[in-house]
Amino acid sequence: MKFEKFAAYRFVGSIFGVSAGFVISGFLWAFFALRGVSQPLVIHFTHVYDYPEINQIGTVWDLGVIAAVGMLIVLVNGVITLELEKKDWFLGKLLAIGTLCMSILIFAAFKVIIDVN
Repeated sequence: MKFEKFAAYRFVGSIFGVSAGFVISGFLWAFFALRGVSQPLVIHFTHVYDYPEINQIGTVWDLGVIAAVGMLIVLVNGVITLELEKKDWFLGKLLAIGTLCMSILIFAAFKVIIDVN
């Protein structure tokens, strides 16, 4: 993928830059906040009928898996958006904004993991 495509489509390119920033900064924030916490960390939990339940525990490095999957989604959506921008301006921008919302949710998930632990 060439970076000239991002220069041609500055709006969606900047949205994907911000999306990647949310995912990376959320991971770094969680990594540095939780590196001194004793293992295992609560990675996923549910709260149903006033009975909290821990579904997944892990280490600080398991947070890297969340960030890696998030970055993979951002990159794949970026490539798809650049191709959509050539054909239909609305669908490209819709996917870009949807990706931004998804990356904000991943950032919020890192914040919740920090708060739980």
